[in-house]
Amino acid sequence: MGKRFLRYYLQVLSVLQQAGVDERRRVYLRGQATETQRHKIARAFAGDYG
Repeated sequence: MGKRFLRYYLQVLSVLQQAGVDERRRVYLRGQATETQRHKIARAFAGDYG
């Protein structure tokens, strides 16, 4: 994972942990994320979606 998405990845990780998503499921989900999805997540956490 590039530095570009690290901040947003950590925010998503925190949300998933708070929701009770276990490590195995997080690893699976991380492996499924596309570049487009990473951009959307970054934009959402940056407040670009209202």
